Amino acid sequence: MRKYSAFICFFIALFFLPLLEFSQDKYPVFQEKYPGIKVIEKSHGLYEVEVSGKKKAEKTLTQSTSLLSKYKLLLTTDTIVSDIGKDFGVEFIIQTANKVILPVKLVWEYPKPMKNPYNGNTYKVSETDELIVTNQQFFYSYSLDYEYELVEGLWGFKVYYQNVEIYKHYFLVILPL
Repeated sequence: MRKYSAFICFFIALFFLPLLEFSQDKYPVFQEKYPGIKVIEKSHGLYEVEVSGKKKAEKTLTQSTSLLSKYKLLLTTDTIVSDIGKDFGVEFIIQTANKVILPVKLVWEYPKPMKNPYNGNTYKVSETDELIVTNQQFFYSYSLDYEYELVEGLWGFKVYYQNVEIYKHYFLVILPL
């Protein structure tokens, strides 16, 4: 059954994910409300990261986020074969006329609810609030650190400004054969 599941996910990735490409034109409400803000994706895919610490993040599945000292794109891809220690994410720029600090909400949407076995809470999304400096690159990723995170399906990464979605990117996470 797992072989069929991986096969189906492969075809979804091959045919469905290209249709989900981000376009600023898909956000008329955002463009109308915030005409001077533009989001530009620089890269996405599988990364190698160097973790310098952790910070508490109560609205996340693992209750923490990693602080990174370095990151490097290994492979541009929308399909991630799940395994402990894999990091996938997006590097982007929020462009504005002048350099400012924007409060944004970064959200990972899971394909199905996941339960943290340590606190018993179930999550459909993980959210963190960040202050992003505009007109410079920002990187955000998801690290598969625990067995309970190895969930197959379509994962969504979204950025919100004042509760308006300004960016999204989808990854298809599949189980190894």
